[in-house]
This record gives sequence, C-alpha cells and structure tokens, in this order.
Amino acid sequence: MKKLFSLFVVAVILVACSKSSSTNNNNNNNGSQGSFTATIDGTPHNFNVYPTAVHVNTSNSYSVSFAGYDGAIGTGNYLQIGVVDEPAPVVAGTYYDNSANAKYNTFIDYSVMPGAVTFTATGVSPDTSVITITSITADSAKGTFSGQITNISSGSTMQHTVTDGKFNLKFSK
Repeated sequence: MKKLFSLFVVAVILVACSKSSSTNNNNNNNGSQGSFTATIDGTPHNFNVYPTAVHVNTSNSYSVSFAGYDGAIGTGNYLQIGVVDEPAPVVAGTYYDNSANAKYNTFIDYSVMPGAVTFTATGVSPDTSVITITSITADSAKGTFSGQITNISSGSTMQHTVTDGKFNLKFSK
C-alpha cells in the first residue's frame, strides 16, 4: 500500500506539473507553497521545485505525503516523505517506521538523477526514517524528518543519510 500511495502522489505531481499557469512565483510550484529542505550526506538540498503536500482521507485509510525536486523535472533529484495507511487521521506527533509497535508507516524515497536511482528507508535497521509533524491542519503541515536510506536495487549497498529535513507546506487543493 505504501508504494501504491507513492505512485498516487507521483501521478498528482506529474498532472499538476503538466498544467500551464499564467502566474509565476519564486517557488516554481504547482499550488503548494512553503519550503521542503534536507541535508543528504552533509550537503544541504532545497526541494522547492514543484513542492507538493497531499493528504488522503478515505474510509479507514489516512495518509500525508510531501515531495519536491531540487532542480528541473527530469534532471533534478526528487525527494518524497510520508506517513501512510493509518486507521485514523494523521495528527501532530513523531512517527517511526522501525518501531515494533508502530501504528504508523513512514517512508523516505529519494531518486537521484541521472538515471533515477532510487533510495528508500525500508524500516529494517539501518534503513529507518522518523518524521515529526509539529503542526497539521486541513490547509498545511509543518515538521522535521531524518533517516538512513539504501538503494533498492537487489544487491546494492549504496546508502545515504538524510538529516535536518524540514517541511512547511500547504496541501494541494
């Protein structure tokens, strides 16, 4: 279900990016406004190109996801984080993907260009993620995140460390 939600968010981003707009703003965004940043292996990244915040509230399944590019679509790296597949609305709090008693499922996905090499937090040590939502309303969410991510290609041992992640985004309407 986590991958299905990720595909849904990517589809939303691609549809939103394909729409033409007569307005120009400094965030190069698709309706979400705010900031989405992280330090990856000690290098700061700004993922404010087409930043997207999505919340899905359906019967017995609630999710939030945040995503953006650090450059032009197709050439920029892509980062997506989220809290997914919950039986109740996601509220402010800290969520771990590696807790034996975790009620929430978290993820960090990072696609590195060129070639869209994908790294993800699998939830199995050392590939873990923690997402802290400090505030969340129907309109926006703010918080922090970090984690250890690994290339998902079979046999790969390539890893990245994500630290100092911050998001402050309005949800897409």
